[in-house]
Amino acid sequence: MGKIESDIPVDPPLETVKTDQSSEIRNGELDGPLMLKEPKQIVFVLGAGRASTDAAVAISLQLRAENATMPIYFYYTGRIAYDTAVGHSYVLKEGLRRCGKVKILAHQQRNFGRRVATLFNLLLFFMSLVMHRSLVFIAPRSDTFPMQPIPFLSRLGGGSCSALKSFQAPFNDTMILHWERDNPHRVRPYRFLPDYCVFSHPQQHVFFSKFIETPWKAIGTFHAYPAWRQFCELLVAKQGVMDIDGRHRPVEKGPVFIVLGEERIIPKGYVRPGAARDQMRTTLKILKETAPDATVVIKPHPGFDRAELESLVGEFLSETTFISDAHVALLAKLGDAVFSGAASSAFLNFCFERTPVVETTLYDPVLNPTGRSKVEIKGHVYAKTESEIAAVVHRIVDGNAVDLASDPSDIVHLLTDSLTSQLWIKVA
Repeated sequence: MGKIESDIPVDPPLETVKTDQSSEIRNGELDGPLMLKEPKQIVFVLGAGRASTDAAVAISLQLRAENATMPIYFYYTGRIAYDTAVGHSYVLKEGLRRCGKVKILAHQQRNFGRRVATLFNLLLFFMSLVMHRSLVFIAPRSDTFPMQPIPFLSRLGGGSCSALKSFQAPFNDTMILHWERDNPHRVRPYRFLPDYCVFSHPQQHVFFSKFIETPWKAIGTFHAYPAWRQFCELLVAKQGVMDIDGRHRPVEKGPVFIVLGEERIIPKGYVRPGAARDQMRTTLKILKETAPDATVVIKPHPGFDRAELESLVGEFLSETTFISDAHVALLAKLGDAVFSGAASSAFLNFCFERTPVVETTLYDPVLNPTGRSKVEIKGHVYAKTESEIAAVVHRIVDGNAVDLASDPSDIVHLLTDSLTSQLWIKVA
């Protein structure tokens, strides 16, 4: 497999230093692929987190493009975990279908027959790890009982097990400050240490090394993979945008604004509880008044309760303002700007399209005196007051927003070779 082509700027390589730990480790980074032999199967162990499934789909699409016949399996810890992670996301469902097979390990019902079936599923899964050399990726909080033996069993079968960290943006000082404040007692997200820790950007090891003492490897920003981007382009051309009820909505007229919704009402570093929701309502009000001909797509966080969201924004809904559960990667290809009352890793998807990212977050001035974003990008636009938001909207409507275009060069990490070469040594 040759070098990966992309129109996204490549960040400069990190300087590394040899250590006496191992000839294969540089500053904690694995110098070489995760496996020296080609695996017989790729296995993802996933829980209820949508971000983990999102990362697994992107990785699998790229691996499927490079290895057409490699078996890929997505093991969910239970039916509830699958329903929560995938939900109504057409993109994730289609990605899982194209790449491999979904398997549910635990049944929801607790009767004797279901318990026996769950035990049988687990035994078959464990046996497959021992009998087939497996490259395993395990998501955080997916290693609770009875999943702890997975790293050991994968090694026993000649394979390896890597912790998969799905957050794609580099951790800046603001992000680390907020994370540590919100997780004061969190020591380690994995109860049974895997062989490696895998994430998207090399800078993230500064943060993750506090919690996982295994060698790490950065395998590129998942949503920058060519196969993922091509997949999203095909889906946009095929289905466009659907609202939360599954109806196709035209977005051809006027500018298209994407408004991201934050589900949390606790402070989480904001100036007050519910500040993100207040800013969402303020943005919708200004868009209605300033750009009445625009299409406005409200994209809620996966954790947002639908009834609660409709109650919050119901007065703004119309034929041209609607709620959609479409993947942000699809919305990014259609939007002229995105507004958000909270920092989000979704910003990366809009960066790839050079779409203006307008953050209206009201950070707590004590916890964050600089007011800078937890996910700051080059070209980041801050608009916190009604007049500032209205001014940005006017510029976009008037076609005077070229200088507001976002730039992913500071936060994206691109592979300069195939993803396969990062994971195992492929014999010609």
